[in-house]
This record gives sequence, structure tokens and C-alpha cells, in this order.
Amino acid sequence: MRNKISISPGSVISNQELCEKFRCGPQGGMRRSNKTNSLVLITDLEGSNYKDEWQDDILLYTGMGQLGDQELNKYQNKTLNNSPYNNITIYYFEKHEPNHYCYVGIMKKVKPAYFSIQSDKNGSLRKVWIFPLKLLSKTIPPSVAEKTALYEIKKEYNLYKKSKIDLYKKASKINQRSYRRHITNQYIRSPEISALIKKEADGRCDLCNNEAPFLDIEGLPFLECHHIEWLSNGGSDCLDNTVALCPNCHRKMHVINNKDDINNLKQIAIQRIKEMEENYRSDNS
Repeated sequence: MRNKISISPGSVISNQELCEKFRCGPQGGMRRSNKTNSLVLITDLEGSNYKDEWQDDILLYTGMGQLGDQELNKYQNKTLNNSPYNNITIYYFEKHEPNHYCYVGIMKKVKPAYFSIQSDKNGSLRKVWIFPLKLLSKTIPPSVAEKTALYEIKKEYNLYKKSKIDLYKKASKINQRSYRRHITNQYIRSPEISALIKKEADGRCDLCNNEAPFLDIEGLPFLECHHIEWLSNGGSDCLDNTVALCPNCHRKMHVINNKDDINNLKQIAIQRIKEMEENYRSDNS
């Protein structure tokens, strides 16, 4: 039988508290404990080399090993790969800031592991193992969703300081539709796309062309990113589906969603991409 450790989803603990509670080591994103028959998995949102990501409600968790090809049948990759047959309990945490580990919930492996090609910490391409995991609970606690949302806002502010071409290099490669279930689906949006689109809008709403109604606490024009085809209707988080709107027009699109406005915004998004491709291709040459 599994001996579940008492911890509530949404709880934030320090690394020391995590080690004491689970009786595991203090380092790494995969921490095995024979004493508690547990495997602690951690996604470091602050800047880990690993590319853990959500696809629909499945977490694609990257295996253990920072240099060279990862091996499936060694270390904690083997432990995770053999679950649930080894009767281990998998506890999943997200690290949003230094020494703050937010507990999300108990995971299970729902599909066979597969390999992918990613860069190691030195930038060399190598084979990594990806483990498709899913939460046992059907919902993400609101407290976890709030912490994630605050982290994404903070990250977007930091990304806004980068140049447009640097944002374009990342944002142009993103085409995702990911969510996690809390009260409703929490669709995961790219802060790179959001920051770039707002910079390209240059403080004006893409629909009414008026200036942003106010400056936010960072002194930036307050515009909101809008997905022309809503994520909840199957739209993707990508550059050609994203525009910057003032709060009034953003609400208008979610209440009325007029076909003429939709077509107008699609043309704006397409034209913007063409201009970015021309501008940043020449800047990068």
C-alpha cells in the first residue's frame, strides 16, 4: 500500500522542509526516498534547462541527466518509468522562485516514456526521455493557479525588457494549446508572445486604435492580449492568433465577437507577422 504524506495542494514549503517531510535529498528535480516510498518531481520555472510542458492536461516531464544522452533504465528515470508497478507515490512540485516549492498534487504515468532531442546545459544536442504524467485529482487548486498566474505576470514584465528580435526568435516558434484543470481549464499562455505583441502594438489598441487607457504599475501602457480564435474553442497560442486590445475592446470581443472585428484583427495579425519577419530577418543578417 502507498503511504501518502500529509501535504495539501497549494502549500508552499522550503527546500529544507521538503527534504524533512519526504526524507529525500536536497538537490535535483527527481528525488527518490526509500524511507517514504516516494518520488518527488520538481519543475523549476525560474530557469531550469529542462523543458517540462503541459499538453492538454498531461504534463510532459523531462527525465534525469543534465549532460549527454539520458538513460531510461538508470537512476530515477528507471523509478519513474516503472511506476505504478513499483507502488511508488509521485509528488509533483513547481518552483516559482528561489526556495519556494509549491505542491501541485500526486501524479501518475499515463503513457509510455518516449525520447526527444533537446539541448543539454552546455548547449549540445542530446537524447532525453519524456514521461507523460497526469494528476490523480481532476482539478488544480485555485491557490496553485494563482501562484502560477503571478509568476507568469512577473516573467512577462521581465521579458518586456528584452528586444523585439529576441522575443520574436522565441515567440515565432511557439504554437501551443495547453491547460490544467482548476475550477475551469487554465490555458497556459506564452509570456514571450504576450510581451512581443504588446511591444509591437506600441501602446495602441489593435481594434479601436486608441491609446491604452492607463499605465500599469510598471509604467507600461495597459493592453491585454487577445486570442482571435479563443483557446477554449481550439485556438492556438501563436503570433498569428494574438493581438493587443484595450480592456474595453477585449471585453467587447468576448461578449459580442463580431465577425467584421474578427476578420479585421486577423488581417492585423497577418500583416504584423510579415513586418516582423522582414524587420528581424534584416536585423539578424
